[in-house]
This record gives sequence, C-alpha cells and structure tokens, in this order.
Amino acid sequence: MPSASTSTSSTPYLPRGNDILSQLRRRRHEINDKLRDNQKLLDRVTDVDTARAYEDQQLALLLEHREVSTLISEQKAKQKQYDSVPGGVQGRRKVQISEKLKNPEKIDNRRRSEEQRVPDGPFIEGTSTNFTSKIKEKFRKA
Repeated sequence: MPSASTSTSSTPYLPRGNDILSQLRRRRHEINDKLRDNQKLLDRVTDVDTARAYEDQQLALLLEHREVSTLISEQKAKQKQYDSVPGGVQGRRKVQISEKLKNPEKIDNRRRSEEQRVPDGPFIEGTSTNFTSKIKEKFRKA
C-alpha cells in the first residue's frame, strides 16, 4: 500500500492542511492546472472569437495567480514574524558586538586606514556657474 507522501500523478504532493497557507497553495495549484488546460484549448482553437474568449480567461487566471502568490508571500512573512522570538534579534546583536570586541585588530586596521590619507591630486579648476559669459566668449571667438 503506498504511503500518503507518495503520489502517482505527475503533479507534486500537496499537503491537506487546513491552514490558510496550505489553502492558498492548493488554490495556486488549481489555477496552474486551469492555465495549462486553457493553453491546450487555445493552441487547438481556430475561431478568432473563441480564441479571444480563451485569452481573456487566461488573463483572468494569470491575475488571480498573481494575487494568490502575493497572499502566499504575505502569509509566509506573517508566519515568519510569529515564529521568530522577540529576544532572538537582540541576542544575535549582542553576539555581533561581543565578536567585534574579541577582534580589536579589525577595528585598529580600519582606524589606521582612515589616518593614512591619500596625497592631494592634481589641481582642478573649480566649475564656473556663470555659463552665459563663457558661451558669449566662445561665440565672439568663432
């Protein structure tokens, strides 16, 4: 007897969960199936009006797919937010600061690089904001 995790069809196994994320994933899977069927029908049709109807249906399915995918992303973000522990971020920050204190040579190297300045380069004339006088001079010379 096959286990519940194996699937005999070519489509991937989708869990039968009742949470919102599982429902949205199932809906996205259904939309993908409808899009495939619609594309097959669209490839076979020869009538222009029928083809336009299939294209309209395909566009509606693509918009719905986009909306469902957006909802899935939002649900994942919410789930990640709820799963994270509020103290976890602060704990990670403390570890980073303590690691910096353990390696003072990294801080010293940064400070040394700020102290060792590059010598001044060639002198470049400052840009003039009086462009009209320069233009008039060029026209007089020409």
